[in-house]
Amino acid sequence: MVVIHLKDENPKTYVDNCYTKETQLAIYSNFIRPIRGLKQWEPLPDMLPIPPPLIRRLPSRPTKIRRKEPDEPQTTVKL
Repeated sequence: MVVIHLKDENPKTYVDNCYTKETQLAIYSNFIRPIRGLKQWEPLPDMLPIPPPLIRRLPSRPTKIRRKEPDEPQTTVKL
């Protein structure tokens, strides 16, 4: 900014057209207006309701103790 001022030039010549106020107003002039609730939605006759996603069991940590066969003796000593 200081160099532009020292050269007595207009700073607007260094700004691209996409950053001007007029361009921004033109871009956002037709934005989607919010709806306050489901009562304001227009019903669609051929639209089926969307089911919720399936619940998957997340992977868990591995067990610390090895699973023993039924014929193996149970150990009572803790390591």
